Amino acid sequence: MCRSILLSLLPLFVGLILLSPRGACAADALEVLATLPQGEVTNLTQITVRFSEPMRPLGVMEESEAQAPLLCSAPGGTLPPGNFRWLDPATLTYLFDKPVDIPLRIDVKIPAGTQALSGATLKKDVRWQIQTPPLALELERRDELPRDSATLTLVSNYPFDLADLRAKSRVQKGGKDTRFTLREDSYPGYAYGGRQMRWHYSYTIMDPLEPDTQVTLTLERGAALAGHAGAAPAARFEAAGYKRLRLESWQAGYSNGRDKAMSPEENVSVYYNNPVRLGDLLSLLEVTPATPMRPDFDIDEDGDSVSGGHVLPFQWAPRTRYTLTLKPGLKDSYGTELRKEQRFMFRTGDYQPFFNLSSGVFMEPAQGGIAYMDVRNIEKIGLRVRYVPWSSPGALVAYRKQDLDDES
Repeated sequence: MCRSILLSLLPLFVGLILLSPRGACAADALEVLATLPQGEVTNLTQITVRFSEPMRPLGVMEESEAQAPLLCSAPGGTLPPGNFRWLDPATLTYLFDKPVDIPLRIDVKIPAGTQALSGATLKKDVRWQIQTPPLALELERRDELPRDSATLTLVSNYPFDLADLRAKSRVQKGGKDTRFTLREDSYPGYAYGGRQMRWHYSYTIMDPLEPDTQVTLTLERGAALAGHAGAAPAARFEAAGYKRLRLESWQAGYSNGRDKAMSPEENVSVYYNNPVRLGDLLSLLEVTPATPMRPDFDIDEDGDSVSGGHVLPFQWAPRTRYTLTLKPGLKDSYGTELRKEQRFMFRTGDYQPFFNLSSGVFMEPAQGGIAYMDVRNIEKIGLRVRYVPWSSPGALVAYRKQDLDDES
């Protein structure tokens, strides 16, 4: 009987023998289960560590910097202000007062010897790094700069101190310094996670540009980011001013006007590198053979349209070869002009085929059995007619649309 009791207690003794040393080791070894974030972080708002067991009593949330086991430093900079808080007994976070808005490297360490409530200690340091994105500057891509109020827009992924940016900026045109104004533009659409991710700074040149002028924006080293001194390296950007007026292209219909004829309903368009006034263009344009303008075009109103591309408002005749001659003297909005005659040719073909007949047309006997249709440039038409007695519940009377007044 004693033997049977001893045999029944044997598994318990074995379990205690096996568990006691491992349990003692577990009690002595504190572990770090998670460290967040790590590496490059676009929107840095907090640094968090989670331990393997409770570090503070339940309900304790505040933690002083001196007592916090989370050590944060910013080599070559200053750690942005924030506060330590326990999210739960085993999770500690350093919560920044606001999202980090400077390029910064942060070294984080949990030192060996950090102790849990149970007395378990961390055997060795736990280290990692966090990096916010480096400063990135670019010049917003635009077309050639115009003559008046030419504007260069600098785009940054961090905000600048506007006054310091102005002091460390230099704008030149043709290699010579020029006057400029600087403003910060607001684009709330670039917000991410509650933080703006792009800042736009517009440099507007105060004096008119000459054609074919190269414009340069230079930033001296050390332009201060908002609230932080000397963070930006030197940078240089270039942009091209407008060119002298020239013909870019022309298009007749959906083709280039040379390979095949266009339908007379299609448009002839002319494109220049700079904006020109349509009325000025038409006053110097000679069409051979002569053709009238569209009745819906009003030269006094529509002629003031200013653009780099214009549709010529003429009624083209079918099966005709046209020559368009633009006499010298056309000026763009910047004052440059075309000094050579421009000429281009195209031909028109037939009007595009057209057929319109509503499906299920019913013909009234009083109309003599006539079905009305709109047809153009169609050689043959096939129709199928089926007699529907007037007694049929589906019989309808249809008239040509233009025979009905607005109230019918």
